[in-house]
Amino acid sequence: MMHDPHLDPPGNGLGNGHKGRERTRASAHDDLLVAFTRLRGRVPELQRHLLAYASVQIDRARLSLRRLVLWCVVAVIGGVALLAATVTAAIMLAAGVGETLAALLGGRAWLGNLLGGLALLGLLAAAIALAYGRRRRRDWDRLLRRYGSPAPAGPRGPAHVELEAQGPEL
Repeated sequence: MMHDPHLDPPGNGLGNGHKGRERTRASAHDDLLVAFTRLRGRVPELQRHLLAYASVQIDRARLSLRRLVLWCVVAVIGGVALLAATVTAAIMLAAGVGETLAALLGGRAWLGNLLGGLALLGLLAAAIALAYGRRRRRDWDRLLRRYGSPAPAGPRGPAHVELEAQGPEL
């Protein structure tokens, strides 16, 4: 049998140690009861601390939510202001182009405004077409990099050659 110094310390005069183990278990039980009694006496204090902690966490969450709402409101107001400034600038540009063309066309304001509006709409359409074409080309190139360039012939067949020849229109 092994000697356990915690349960049966040497030199306690108890012989083989069985009675010492029983006394040690009994004193451990008593120590545990004392610890639980002390803990029970501190439960109200622990409750107060836990309630204070929960209150702080709730206040932190409310403050974070308030900050988030404030930033959202600021972002919406800023977006509306930016949109208003952009629309105002576009109107002023269109009016300036129309007046310039009207002066060049001998004072015919209606013709200057018409040609100026058509020119600005044409520029807008060209910019959209350019951006759309670049986007499609970039997507096509990304797909080619991901899946590889279609082989001219082989296990995938001639349909892939047609796909590459058609380019990003697919």
